[in-house]
Amino acid sequence: MKDRQNNYAFIANELITIIVVCLVLFIIIAIMIYQSSNSEKFHIMKYNATNMATSITSYNVSDNLDGIYYLQELIDNKIHSEVKSPFNAASKCSETESFVRIEAYKKYVTLKCGAYLIDNQYIGEPTFTIYKVSDWSIKKPESKHIEERIKYNYVDNYRNVYDEYYDAEVFLYFLNRDKKTNYNTIEEAIDHEKVVTKTFYREKEVFIKNQK
Repeated sequence: MKDRQNNYAFIANELITIIVVCLVLFIIIAIMIYQSSNSEKFHIMKYNATNMATSITSYNVSDNLDGIYYLQELIDNKIHSEVKSPFNAASKCSETESFVRIEAYKKYVTLKCGAYLIDNQYIGEPTFTIYKVSDWSIKKPESKHIEERIKYNYVDNYRNVYDEYYDAEVFLYFLNRDKKTNYNTIEEAIDHEKVVTKTFYREKEVFIKNQK
């Protein structure tokens, strides 16, 4: 009788061991699939960022292209189309936080798709850095990795014209576009319009380095 009980106990232990091993293998395989899927999504994000920067070539606004060109401006001028987020097929990358900066014929791209950000990356580099960021907030988060930025809006009839506050360059673009003005600097706009500002914060940390 004892031998039979011992056999049952041995078989039960063997089954438990097999189940645990299978669970561990399942978890490892699931992690590998998740990492592979995410790697592909970040690769698509890098491709989209590079493609956005390359599209500036056909945007010959002047002899000197140095400056910042927001995705919204490129879309308005039919230079580029909306950029779909690789992380959520139902959403798109930010048109007011994604832009190309040209300096001395070099192109640097910033692309924000949901919580992920490529920030001021020179497109000549073979790899990119991917950041993870929170939403902008006027409340300063309790974190070691904080980015702080002043954003702009303007008042008409005692109300903010835009539903949100924008970075200086894209705010200036919207202001000139909507009011048919031609301000070259934010200081010039402040001198002539009822510009209002707020300080915003977000958490920003390196998520992936050397993304190919």
